[in-house]
Amino acid sequence: DGDGDGDGDGDDVQVCCGGSVTFAVSGDGRCSAWGDAQGQSASVFGTGTDSRGANGYGGSAFGSASRWTPVPVLLPGLESGARRVVKSVSASRSHVAALAADGALFTWGENYFGALGVGRCEKELTETSTSSSFAGEDARATPTLVEALIGKRVTSVSCGRWHTAAVADSEVFAWGDAEGGKLGLGAPPGSSSGGGEKKYARSVFTPARVAGNAFSAPPAHVSCGTWHTLCLTEDGALYVCGAVGGRDVAGSVAETPTRVAFAAEDDARDGVPPSAARFNARPSRACLLVASGELHAAAVVAANEKGGPRDVAGVYTWGSGKRGALGHGDVLPQKFPKRVAALAGREARRVTCGPDATACVVSPRLATNREKASVAKAGSRLTRRFDASARSGMDLRERLSSSYASADRAGFASSLDGAGAVARRSSAAELGSLSRVSGGSARSSERREGSVRLGDGRLAGRESDRVFSGVLERENEGSAKAKAGR
Repeated sequence: DGDGDGDGDGDDVQVCCGGSVTFAVSGDGRCSAWGDAQGQSASVFGTGTDSRGANGYGGSAFGSASRWTPVPVLLPGLESGARRVVKSVSASRSHVAALAADGALFTWGENYFGALGVGRCEKELTETSTSSSFAGEDARATPTLVEALIGKRVTSVSCGRWHTAAVADSEVFAWGDAEGGKLGLGAPPGSSSGGGEKKYARSVFTPARVAGNAFSAPPAHVSCGTWHTLCLTEDGALYVCGAVGGRDVAGSVAETPTRVAFAAEDDARDGVPPSAARFNARPSRACLLVASGELHAAAVVAANEKGGPRDVAGVYTWGSGKRGALGHGDVLPQKFPKRVAALAGREARRVTCGPDATACVVSPRLATNREKASVAKAGSRLTRRFDASARSGMDLRERLSSSYASADRAGFASSLDGAGAVARRSSAAELGSLSRVSGGSARSSERREGSVRLGDGRLAGRESDRVFSGVLERENEGSAKAKAGR
């Protein structure tokens, strides 16, 4: 039941999943479907078959409840005979809604509680009946025009588990299962508030207008879950009808659109909404994007009400934490929106929800300070040993150069062949000491018997031996003279 609403712009392909059925809308407005109806009516594919089969789960003479490859879903054509272009699709486990490029709305699948918005079911589900006995009743096997919205331009649509909501001509319409206040219609006809929890009329079979005076600006987008409907306005305000996660999670339900408050910058902790006084004095952050799972929701919010793409303050989630859907590192529920700490400092480009999962696309150009420190630390570990070897190699070259220059100035450019062996042993001892410091670098230098560059020429290994022999001879002569003088 992922929130698959969107605009079909350019050559992008939209993908929307409802239960185990997948819908795709190509850039040229063609819709396809495939998957398994999971025992629901095959009408969810919109291809003209609505039977579940004799056992309620397989195929029948009327068609199969599974489609192993994409099959086209065709909207009824225009009066001119031209093909209708699909702009977006939203799907639940049992019903689907498609928005045409000309603003018309089509629905198909099972009409539980009037979720299709096409009128009253032939046999409405009663308290004593079971869902299996009601399955497939009054289902629509092909896309059916929602006649109540003819003449209005629909710009957004979303399917909840058993209800549907749409934005048409900047107004919100909702229909289907009314329990829990998720349609935002207040106390529907037939409700009763006496003696405890409010009893709602079970179904609203055709689109009903949600009071527009509840919104601060014209609505632009809707997103539905099992027990809630979220409405996003053009000025970035987010409103909820019902309760995200249901009454058990939220503690109460909103029977009419109620604004969602996100934690302000100076709040002590996220997840707790500002007090009423502070909220009225300074509106909370503007919402940029919103998505719904079955029992949870996610929103991308900005630091100010302008809501520019560079002002993103973070991704917030709330509702049921089942299977870690909220991204807070646990499975605990959240009554109020709480910022996802793992995404702090990242620019969120897109967010979407599955039944018990959330996915977010963030900008690759930005990295948090924590991520930068982690990368720097890893790089330091990799280069530390190389840097030590390089410094040791430079020390060796400098020592050889200094010794040669000193010997040359003193006139000891030649040495005795007999003293060469002593110098070589001394040189080997020095190289061995250096190798313990620089690891394999000095040993490689010794094996290569490489020459050392001095000025314009190169000093070979044999010449280095003579240099050290001359130095040793000079030191021995000085020691002998000192002893003779004493």
